[in-house]
Amino acid sequence: MAAAEKLTDLPKIDEEKARLLEEAGLGTLTALSKAEPKEIARVTGLDGMDAIIAKERAMRAVEQGVESTGVKKLALKAKSQMDDGAKQRIQMKFSSLVSQFFRKL
Repeated sequence: MAAAEKLTDLPKIDEEKARLLEEAGLGTLTALSKAEPKEIARVTGLDGMDAIIAKERAMRAVEQGVESTGVKKLALKAKSQMDDGAKQRIQMKFSSLVSQFFRKL
Protein backbone atom coordinates (compact mmCIF):
# COMPACT_ATOMS: atom_id res chain seq x y z
CA MET A 1 0.00 0.00 0.00
CA ALA A 2 1.42 3.39 -0.98
CA ALA A 3 1.71 6.00 1.71
CA ALA A 4 -0.66 8.95 1.69
CA GLU A 5 0.63 12.19 0.24
CA LYS A 6 -2.33 14.38 1.21
CA LEU A 7 -5.24 14.17 3.63
CA THR A 8 -7.70 12.99 0.99
CA ASP A 9 -5.48 9.95 0.35
CA LEU A 10 -6.42 8.70 3.83
CA PRO A 11 -9.35 6.30 4.27
CA LYS A 12 -12.71 8.07 4.64
CA ILE A 13 -11.18 11.56 4.39
CA ASP A 14 -12.95 13.31 1.53
CA GLU A 15 -12.59 16.95 0.44
CA GLU A 16 -15.16 18.12 3.01
CA LYS A 17 -13.47 16.33 5.92
CA ALA A 18 -10.07 17.63 4.74
CA ARG A 19 -11.50 21.16 4.77
CA LEU A 20 -12.87 20.66 8.30
CA LEU A 21 -9.50 19.35 9.46
CA GLU A 22 -7.73 22.33 7.93
CA GLU A 23 -10.11 24.76 9.66
CA ALA A 24 -9.35 23.00 12.96
CA GLY A 25 -5.59 23.38 12.46
CA LEU A 26 -5.14 19.74 11.41
CA GLY A 27 -4.72 20.35 7.70
CA THR A 28 -1.42 18.52 7.21
CA LEU A 29 -0.40 14.90 7.58
CA THR A 30 2.02 15.95 10.31
CA ALA A 31 -0.66 17.76 12.30
CA LEU A 32 -3.09 14.88 11.88
CA SER A 33 -0.45 12.36 12.96
CA LYS A 34 -0.04 14.25 16.25
CA ALA A 35 -3.76 14.74 16.94
CA GLU A 36 -5.77 12.64 19.33
CA PRO A 37 -8.24 10.29 17.60
CA LYS A 38 -11.05 11.84 19.69
CA GLU A 39 -10.22 15.25 18.21
CA ILE A 40 -10.13 13.83 14.67
CA ALA A 41 -13.51 12.18 15.24
CA ARG A 42 -15.01 15.35 16.75
CA VAL A 43 -13.85 17.54 13.86
CA THR A 44 -14.73 15.17 11.01
CA GLY A 45 -17.64 13.14 12.35
CA LEU A 46 -15.71 9.90 11.79
CA ASP A 47 -16.29 7.07 14.23
CA GLY A 48 -13.48 6.27 16.66
CA MET A 49 -11.98 3.39 14.71
CA ASP A 50 -11.88 5.36 11.44
CA ALA A 51 -10.23 8.27 13.29
CA ILE A 52 -7.58 5.90 14.69
CA ILE A 53 -6.94 4.48 11.21
CA ALA A 54 -6.65 7.98 9.70
CA LYS A 55 -4.16 8.98 12.41
CA GLU A 56 -2.13 5.77 11.95
CA ARG A 57 -1.96 6.21 8.16
CA ALA A 58 -0.94 9.87 8.59
CA MET A 59 1.79 8.78 11.02
CA ARG A 60 3.04 6.20 8.53
CA ALA A 61 3.15 8.78 5.75
CA VAL A 62 5.09 11.23 7.91
CA GLU A 63 7.54 8.50 8.98
CA GLN A 64 8.15 7.66 5.33
CA GLY A 65 8.75 11.33 4.62
CA VAL A 66 6.23 11.76 1.84
CA GLU A 67 4.36 14.76 3.11
CA SER A 68 4.26 17.38 0.37
CA THR A 69 6.68 20.00 1.64
CA GLY A 70 8.46 20.67 -1.59
CA VAL A 71 11.74 19.30 -0.20
CA LYS A 72 11.43 16.07 -2.16
CA LYS A 73 10.77 18.00 -5.38
CA LEU A 74 13.77 20.25 -4.75
CA ALA A 75 16.01 17.25 -4.12
CA LEU A 76 14.88 15.59 -7.35
CA LYS A 77 15.46 18.82 -9.28
CA ALA A 78 18.95 19.20 -7.80
CA LYS A 79 19.76 15.58 -8.62
CA SER A 80 18.64 16.05 -12.23
CA GLN A 81 20.88 19.10 -12.56
CA MET A 82 24.04 17.35 -11.28
CA ASP A 83 26.71 16.55 -13.78
CA ASP A 84 27.77 12.94 -14.26
CA GLY A 85 31.02 13.49 -12.34
CA ALA A 86 29.13 14.67 -9.24
CA LYS A 87 26.77 11.71 -9.45
CA GLN A 88 29.71 9.32 -9.71
CA ARG A 89 31.48 10.91 -6.70
CA ILE A 90 28.33 10.63 -4.60
CA GLN A 91 27.86 6.98 -5.63
CA MET A 92 31.47 6.16 -4.74
CA LYS A 93 31.15 7.88 -1.34
CA PHE A 94 27.91 6.03 -0.65
CA SER A 95 29.47 2.69 -1.59
CA SER A 96 32.42 3.42 0.67
CA LEU A 97 30.15 4.25 3.62
CA VAL A 98 28.09 1.09 3.10
CA SER A 99 31.27 -1.02 2.99
CA GLN A 100 32.54 0.58 6.21
CA PHE A 101 29.23 -0.02 7.91
CA PHE A 102 29.15 -3.73 7.07
CA ARG A 103 32.77 -4.23 8.08
CA LYS A 104 31.88 -2.96 11.56
CA LEU A 105 29.09 -5.53 11.95
